[in-house]
Amino acid sequence: MNFKKKMEEAVIAENDGEAAATVEVPEELDSKSRNQLILEKLNDGSLGRVGDVVLRGLDTKFTRILFSAASVVVVLYTIYIAFFGMPTILFHRISHVAVILMVCPLIYPSKIFKEGSKPEMIFNAICTVLGLVSAIYALIHWKDFYSYSLSTVDMIFLVTLVVMVLEATRRSIGIPMVFIAALAIVYCLLGSHFPGALAHKGYSFTRVINMICVGTEGLFSSTLGTAAVEIAAFMIFSALLQVSGALQYFMRLAFALAGGFSGGPAKVAVISSAMMGMVSGSTVANVTATGSLTIPLMKMMGFEPTYAGSVEACSSAGGSITPPVLGATAFLIAEMLDKSYWEIAVAAVIPAILYYVSLFNSVHIRSVKEGLVGIDREYLPKLWVSFKAALFLILPLAILIGLMAMHYSALLSAIYSTLALFVVTMLKKETRLSLNGLGKVCRIALKSMVSVSTACASAGVIVATLAMTGLGQKVGSIITEFAGGNLVFGLMLTQLAALLLGTGLVTPATYTLLAVLCAPALINMGAVPIAAHLFIFHFAIIGTLTPPVSLAAFAAAGIAGSNPMKTGLAAFRLALPGFLVPYFFVINPSLIGQGSVPEILINFVTAAVGVMFIDYALEGFIRHKINFVSRILCAAAGVGMVFPNYIISLIAAGLGVVAILVDRMVFGNQQKHS
Repeated sequence: MNFKKKMEEAVIAENDGEAAATVEVPEELDSKSRNQLILEKLNDGSLGRVGDVVLRGLDTKFTRILFSAASVVVVLYTIYIAFFGMPTILFHRISHVAVILMVCPLIYPSKIFKEGSKPEMIFNAICTVLGLVSAIYALIHWKDFYSYSLSTVDMIFLVTLVVMVLEATRRSIGIPMVFIAALAIVYCLLGSHFPGALAHKGYSFTRVINMICVGTEGLFSSTLGTAAVEIAAFMIFSALLQVSGALQYFMRLAFALAGGFSGGPAKVAVISSAMMGMVSGSTVANVTATGSLTIPLMKMMGFEPTYAGSVEACSSAGGSITPPVLGATAFLIAEMLDKSYWEIAVAAVIPAILYYVSLFNSVHIRSVKEGLVGIDREYLPKLWVSFKAALFLILPLAILIGLMAMHYSALLSAIYSTLALFVVTMLKKETRLSLNGLGKVCRIALKSMVSVSTACASAGVIVATLAMTGLGQKVGSIITEFAGGNLVFGLMLTQLAALLLGTGLVTPATYTLLAVLCAPALINMGAVPIAAHLFIFHFAIIGTLTPPVSLAAFAAAGIAGSNPMKTGLAAFRLALPGFLVPYFFVINPSLIGQGSVPEILINFVTAAVGVMFIDYALEGFIRHKINFVSRILCAAAGVGMVFPNYIISLIAAGLGVVAILVDRMVFGNQQKHS
C-alpha cells in the first residue's frame, strides 16, 4: 500500500465559527498501529462533535450572554409555536428578522476592518443596533403601513432595514447574493433605460421600498416564513444530533458496514455523510462534521488529499438531496408547489439512491485501481454490536418519517422527533447533555439559522423586484425562445444558470431565484411541475461542488490540506454521473415515483446499472485499465440504460455486455502472459 512517511498536521476545520474535531496523525504508523488508532479515535467520543459557536464579530461577556439568551428564546419559541400555533404571520417573520439581524454581526466579522480591532467592534455594534432597531420599528408599525403612504421616517427605517438585511447576507453568505439584490433594485428604478424586452416603465424609490418591505411579497415572503418555521425546527434537530455525539453511532455503523472493504474509509465517508446529511440538511456543516474524521483516514489509507476531499464534498452534497430532511430547500419546494413535504421527500428517494450508487461505485473503482485495501476487520466495530448501539436513534428518525408520512406538518414532525431524540440521548451516559450542552445546542441551532434566513430574506427582495417589473415572465419567455420550445435545451440552459448561481450562493437562494425565473418555462415546455423544481434543486446542490467557488469542496479542501480549486474540479468530475439523473427524471417522471410500480422499478434498476457504467467510463477501469473504445462503449451503455426507453436500454445493455466481455478477454490474456 502507498503510505506517506510523514503525515500532515491535522487541520482544524472551521464552519462559520464552529470548530470540528479532527484526527491527529503521528508521523509514521505501521498497519497494526494505524488500525488501533482508527478504533481509538472512533470510540473516544471526541470525533464528529462540533465545537461551540465563536462570536468572531463582537465577542464580549455581554454579547455572549445576549447571544445565548436569544438562542434559548428562539428554540423555546419554535417548540411553542409547533404545539400552540404562531402569532400573526408578519409579526412572526419580522420578529425572526429582528433576532437574525441582532446576532449576525456578533457571529460574522465584517471583513472590512481587522478582526478584533476597535473599529471592527464599533462597526459591528452599530450594525447590531441598526438592524434590531429598524426591525423593531417595522414590527411596531407594520399594520400602519397598509393605511397610509410611507412617511419620511418610515422610509428611513425601512431603507435601513433593507440595507441591514443585505449587510447580514454579505457577512454570512458573501457578496454575490448582495450584488444580485442590489442589481434587482437598480433595475426597478431605472428600467425605462434598459433596451428591448428588458425595458419597463420604472418605479419610484418609495414604491420599490413599499413593495419590498410592506406585506408578504418581498422581504417577509413565504420563503422567509419557511426559514423561520420548518427550517428552524430542523436546525434544532441537527444541532442536538451533533452536540450529543449521536453522530458517532452513525460513524461506527458505517465503519462496521464498509470499513473492511477496498478503500474502506472512503466508503465510510460516503455512508456516514449520507446518514448525517439525511438529517442535518447542510452540506458545508456535513463536510466539517463527518469530514474531520473521514478525510484524514482516507489520507492514511493512501488516497491523495485532493481525492479524499472531493469524496467527502460529494458525499455531503448528496446528503442534502436525500430524504427524510433533504436540506432546507425542500421546504421551499413544498411551499412553491403547494404540496406536502412528504410528497417532495418521496419523489426525491430514487434520484438520491442513484446519486449514491454512482458515488459508492466510483470510490470502489478508484480503490481497486490504486490497490487500496480496507482496514483489518479485527480492528473494526462489530456490525451487530454497532447496530444495537445505534438502535436508540431509530425512534426519533422513525417518528420523523412516520409523522411526515401521516401528513403532519414538517414543523410538528421535526419538533416531536427532536423531543424524542432529546429523551433517548438523555438515557445514555455517552450522549447525555448537561445544561451547558443544551445551551450549546441552542447556540449552534441559531447560528445555523442565520445564513439560511438571510439568504431567504434577500431572495425575497429579489423575487419582489422580479414580480414588480415582470422580469420573471420575460426570462421564462427568453429561455423558451432560446430553447426553441425543446425541453432538453431548456433544461441545459437552466442547468447552466443553476451551476453559475450555485457557485456563489447558498442552495436556498439559488433555488428560489431559479424557481421563479426558470421553472415556469420548463413546465410550459412539458415538464411535470415537481420534476422541474427537483431538477433546479439538484443543480443548486451540485453548484456547491462547481468551481470557481465550490463551497462544499473548499470546506473539504481545508480539512484535507489540498488545493481548493483542484479539489473542486475533482468533486465536479466525481459528481458527473449525477448530472444525468435530473435530466432523465424530467423526461420520464417514473424516476421520481410518478407512474406504475413495475415501470418505476424497471427504470430504477436500469438507471442504477447505467450510472455504474458511466463510472467505469470516467475512471477508465473495470478490473483493469480499459482502452478508449471500451470507455466509449461504457459511456454509451450508461447513458442508454439511464435513458427511460426500453428499446434504448436494451441496446445499451448489449453494449455494456460487450464492454465487460472485452475487459475479461483482455484481462484473461494478460493473466496468461504474466
